[in-house]
Amino acid sequence: MGGIRKTTLAQLIYNDSVMELHFDFKVWVCVTNDFDIFNVTKTIAKKVITSQRFDNDDLKRDFTSLTFDNEDLDFLQVKLKEALKGRKLLLVLDDIWIENYSL
Repeated sequence: MGGIRKTTLAQLIYNDSVMELHFDFKVWVCVTNDFDIFNVTKTIAKKVITSQRFDNDDLKRDFTSLTFDNEDLDFLQVKLKEALKGRKLLLVLDDIWIENYSL
């Protein structure tokens, strides 16, 4: 469903200052045609950890010391879950294309 201004609407909501009051973190990820769950998760994690609102120095140190190149997805998801525990995240996954709608 291209061209019906979904991204424009999402941007208006994402950039609304009221969202700052409702969410601890806001992350916008553009997903490419060759979708890779590890890269998407890595992008989300990096944006959360580098946010000025992130205040867990130990976890921040853990993340910045990782190369992410040879870490597994499960480990990354566990660390992201730990980082988000008790916090609210507004996550926008933009540019997702699903050819087979019966999935």
